[in-house]
Amino acid sequence: MPPELEANILLVDDRVENLIALEEILGRLGQKLVTAQSGKEALRCLLNQDFAAILLDVEMPGMDGFETASLIRQRERSEHTPIIFVTAFSTDDQLQMKGYALGAVDYLLKPINPEILISKVSVFVELFKKNQEIQRQSAELAMQKVEIIQEQLARQQAEAANRMKDEFMAIVSHELRTPLNAILGWSQLLVAGKLDEGTASRAIETINRNALSQAQLIDDILDVARLTSGKVKIHRHPVDLLSLISDELESIRPAANEKGIQLTGELTTDPCIVSGDMQRLQQILRNLLSNAIKFTPGGGQVEVGLKRIMGNESWITSKNQEPQRTTPHPLPNTVLAQITVTDTGIGIDSDFLPQIFEYFRQADSSSTRSHDGLGLGLAIVRQLVELHGGKIDAASEGKDKGTTFTISLPLPTPTQLDPSAETPNSESLPSDLALENISVLVVDDNVDNRNYLVTALELAGAQVTAVASGQEVIDYLQHSHPDVLLSDIAMPNENGYELLQRVRMVEQELGRTIPAIALTAYAKPEDRNQALSGGFQQFLSKPVDPIQLIEVVATAARAEVSKLTAL
Repeated sequence: MPPELEANILLVDDRVENLIALEEILGRLGQKLVTAQSGKEALRCLLNQDFAAILLDVEMPGMDGFETASLIRQRERSEHTPIIFVTAFSTDDQLQMKGYALGAVDYLLKPINPEILISKVSVFVELFKKNQEIQRQSAELAMQKVEIIQEQLARQQAEAANRMKDEFMAIVSHELRTPLNAILGWSQLLVAGKLDEGTASRAIETINRNALSQAQLIDDILDVARLTSGKVKIHRHPVDLLSLISDELESIRPAANEKGIQLTGELTTDPCIVSGDMQRLQQILRNLLSNAIKFTPGGGQVEVGLKRIMGNESWITSKNQEPQRTTPHPLPNTVLAQITVTDTGIGIDSDFLPQIFEYFRQADSSSTRSHDGLGLGLAIVRQLVELHGGKIDAASEGKDKGTTFTISLPLPTPTQLDPSAETPNSESLPSDLALENISVLVVDDNVDNRNYLVTALELAGAQVTAVASGQEVIDYLQHSHPDVLLSDIAMPNENGYELLQRVRMVEQELGRTIPAIALTAYAKPEDRNQALSGGFQQFLSKPVDPIQLIEVVATAARAEVSKLTAL
């Protein structure tokens, strides 16, 4: 229990000797005594202090006790403070009634009986302290109530987060196991050798499609980790949005045709060149287009739009005139490229719309849901758009009324674009990157990965030697000189970085250099940077596309040839 505080008692009298006498008597109460020699001074004391009682002399020059009491009662803070009038004159009934009407609780005649004074004031001091204690307890109860409510909210949020985590893990399990079922099932049928040529071709196509689906799921999960930790870097180049969108439309068109969905584009011919990351912008568009196709029933329509707008153009006029949206404000005043993806699909419920860009959020996460997915794509899209300095907005009139996603990206002025930064080439592999007459040394402790790499490289014409450990690499280099070393990073006993250090030492002794390519399932940007700074010339992340594998190996081999030619 907190220590008992002193109560304030206000003594008001124009004569100093009277104040001294009152202080002498009331000092025995052990409370704080405050003195004032006029009504005005008393009122000043009441501005910032609360008092258990006021002893107020009636006869004072200027402002008498009655006038002072009247003003005291007009102030909310002192409206109910007990006032005891002190007077040297015998009080008649009329004066007493006047005092009581002004809020007095008692009268005392001078000379004052000390015992009576102490008795009367003690009552009000005790009442004041009781009231203060009640207020303190009320404040504590209110605080406890707030803490209880906060604990309940925190518990509810934790329970909701746990439910969301459980739902997400269940979905992850489902989304990973479903393609695995197709991959393993068809693989076993292929191994049995009882499928005709047409069915075997369909089996291989199904395995490939489901493997790509699994790879995309893993990429999405990794992207979430990178984005939430702020480790995604945007590598900016001038990107022509018109060309990018046109390419993505053609890429997604077979999926639309398969469902009987009409896919159209309303694209401006005005220049729309942004400073952005080509791969990330492709990822944004592919995600939105894939969602539109997935959530639009057969016979529906998906339309993609591209136009230039001003950033101060309002996106919302009123809730009655436009569908509910997720982003209420436009970007600052600037020229923007606005990309819209509109479908006639299942729409978004107004209750779920504000959560559409949150991680692990799905309108339907039940086991009976009609559409697959982890609920990560739109959250990833939002963060990638924001990393490009843009905004994304979702609008829907409700269930079964379609959805429109609107992306607005700032368009730099011609002087802001870096003319030396070329748009990355996204064309297919040129024919001159075949691997004839190129010898490759592959080291990977996983036999399945090793066999895949050997097969893919040999099909491209390479001469391949595969080993399972770093020591086998060192032994091989004592009598052979491969054109390229392709090394896994995570290997037992000796990882790829340690192996490369030993390889470089052997090279110094033998007077030759081998370009090295790092191969790893660790695919974060910092992993790439570590590999390149660790001495590798190229970096490949698993799963490796065979065309990409051939391109990187050929590039490494050509770079070494060019270096030797220049000597």
